[in-house]
Amino acid sequence: MSKHNVSEGYNEGLNLPWVKITDPATNKEKDIEWDKVYPIDEVFFYHHPNSSFVIDSRIPNKIRDLLDEASTCHKMSLLTGASACLRKAIFELLAYFNIPKTHKKNNTEEVERIDYFDRLDLLKEEVVKKFPSIDASLFADIKKIYSLTSEPLHEKLSHELEWKALTGDQFKFLAGVLHDLLLQVFVEPAERESRRTTLGELAKKIKGLGA
Repeated sequence: MSKHNVSEGYNEGLNLPWVKITDPATNKEKDIEWDKVYPIDEVFFYHHPNSSFVIDSRIPNKIRDLLDEASTCHKMSLLTGASACLRKAIFELLAYFNIPKTHKKNNTEEVERIDYFDRLDLLKEEVVKKFPSIDASLFADIKKIYSLTSEPLHEKLSHELEWKALTGDQFKFLAGVLHDLLLQVFVEPAERESRRTTLGELAKKIKGLGA
């Protein structure tokens, strides 16, 4: 990718941008090809593929995009933004399974907010009901991710505790835990179903050949 107008030239080469330089001999400006002045790599800029390429397409788009944004922030050492994207991805997971934010208090008409951790418990119940083979302990890990990325941001730590910001490796570990949960929810069940379907079709063909 390049912000310059780079086109294919003679003999599969490139027509590179021209730049103006001052000729020290004449003290006049003249045009010269970019690569005579700058390294060729400076003509281009690079960008990693977005989430549609690197994160399984069976994970919902909103969640995939947030994981991609978190990864981008991490690569740029913007760990506060990376943490925020990770938390938002968990919120989107709750929304995907329609986990409510409020409920009626003690069977009355009064509405109260459901605590975030209680919503994660409801999510666990919903997911385990649909996918009994999932590693349910991951939901406890997701609670820890929220605490590690949120409490320092909102200054909820005790005054006696000194918070040390997450390192890049620590963030990668937390993101990996969430990604593992997403794979177990959205990818592995689909793969198992596809495998069963394919085996069933093969079995029918074999029986047909035997007949």
